[in-house]
Amino acid sequence: MPKKIAQANIISFMLIIGLSLFLVAGTFYWLLPTIREINSLNDVKSIERQMLTLHNAITQVSREKSQRTVPININKGTIRVRDDSIFYKGFYHLPEAEKGNEILVYGGINVTTSSGGNRLNCSRGTIGRLGFDEPACLLRKGSVEIELRYLHLNDTFTGNIYRIKFRTSKRSHGGPESRYINVEWVNRTIREDGDKRNTTSYIAVDIY
Repeated sequence: MPKKIAQANIISFMLIIGLSLFLVAGTFYWLLPTIREINSLNDVKSIERQMLTLHNAITQVSREKSQRTVPININKGTIRVRDDSIFYKGFYHLPEAEKGNEILVYGGINVTTSSGGNRLNCSRGTIGRLGFDEPACLLRKGSVEIELRYLHLNDTFTGNIYRIKFRTSKRSHGGPESRYINVEWVNRTIREDGDKRNTTSYIAVDIY
C-alpha cells in the first residue's frame, strides 16, 4: 500500500509539473506578439533618440563651423542622406496605435490654421523664423520610417532665408551594425570670376 501511495504521489507531481509547463508555454505563446511589439517599439525609440543626438551635433557644427563624429547603432534597416534630411527606413512589428499616420516626434514650425488656432507644421513648404523656430523636425510613420528633416528659416532682420543643406559621398547605408556618422561644415568656392568669388556652404555627412 505505501508503495502505491508513493507511485500515486509521483504521478500527481508529474501531472502538476506537466500542467504548469503547459500553462507557462501557453502564456508565453499568447504574450509573444506583445513582447515582440514592445521590443520593436523600444528599438524605434532608440533610433529616435539617436536621431536627436545627431540633430544636436548638426546644429552645433553649423553654428561653430566645425566637425563632429556621432556613433549610431541600428539593428536593421537603411539610413539615407538627402539634400534636406536624414532618413531611416526599417520594418518593425509595432502596436496598432503606433502605426499609420505621420507622427511629429520633435520640432515643427508653429503656424496659424484657417480656424484661427495654432498647430505645428513640418511640411517642406513651411518657412519659420530664424531664432524662434527649430531648424529641424523629427517625423515617424508606418512600420517604420523616421526622418530628420531640416526646414527653411527666415531672418526677419535681413530678409534672407536659410536652411541646413547636406552632401554625402554615399546616399544609402544599410544595417545592422554600429556605425559612425561624421558631420562637417564645408565652405567651398564654386566659381571665380576675376576678383569675384562665389562660395557655397553645406554640411558634409558621411556614414562609415
